[in-house]
Amino acid sequence: MATHMTNNSELEDWLHHERAVSTSAAYSHVLLTEDPLHRASGLAALKQYADEAFADAKRHMLVPPEDSFDPLGAVREPYKGYPEQLDQTTLQGYLGEVLAGVIAEHFSPFAVDWKVPAFLFRFHEDAFNLLARINQTGEPVTPIPGNKGNDCLAFVLNAQGRIAMALVCEAKCTTGHASSYVRQAHTQLSTAEQVPVSVHKIIQVLRDRSDQESVRWIAALESLLWKGPEAPYERCDLMIYVCGKTPRRRASWIDRAHRHQCYTATRRLEVAEVQLTEVREVVAAVFSVAGSKGV
Repeated sequence: MATHMTNNSELEDWLHHERAVSTSAAYSHVLLTEDPLHRASGLAALKQYADEAFADAKRHMLVPPEDSFDPLGAVREPYKGYPEQLDQTTLQGYLGEVLAGVIAEHFSPFAVDWKVPAFLFRFHEDAFNLLARINQTGEPVTPIPGNKGNDCLAFVLNAQGRIAMALVCEAKCTTGHASSYVRQAHTQLSTAEQVPVSVHKIIQVLRDRSDQESVRWIAALESLLWKGPEAPYERCDLMIYVCGKTPRRRASWIDRAHRHQCYTATRRLEVAEVQLTEVREVVAAVFSVAGSKGV
């Protein structure tokens, strides 16, 4: 998992975080802002984390089957350019999902040690369909719908190897500020299910691995999916808002003391507001592409 390889100190040196807990213990807001002196090393650490997060999708979709081709024949690359050739808005969405994993694993929402067992990028079928088409036809890249399901999931295992806590992450990313994104994310997190809808996808990714840690996660997640939560169990929610514009009259775009009116669930909620300088440059650094206009 990415958490074992990425340098936590470089991320923390770059992203200064200040957590504010409201009068209700069920809501907290963490503001992450950049330290310019550590931007280069922070971006390098974030790129490493992203490379690890995308490793499964690249291995699953880009590596051809073994012993399937004439060794002297050419192998076509149907998904060449993944993910760096996708449109800017899609890559911004990917950046938000990567940062969701970073915040869950490195910044301890609710003072909990969360683990992201796998990322879900391999299931973004629209992305692979688009690349397969443009690599054959040469047509230009166009915007595509975002991936369906949860953006990122993190969990806590108890001593018995069962899922004790689940963290459902919803991420939005914009080069400026979009209040509609904030409303949409809070609405999407308000759904009633206690077992995250994308648990079965995490299991699929883990089944392609052979290490004992993945086997342990599969057993725990299958039990959660098929048997349901075992007491004690809690689902918490994390909303990640990545923006490239800083408010002038206050510290944050999102209220630090009160949860958003569009969040109607009764679970514990944390909002992570990540204020970045030049989101396009961050996208370019993380995905090794030239930045372009975004939302």
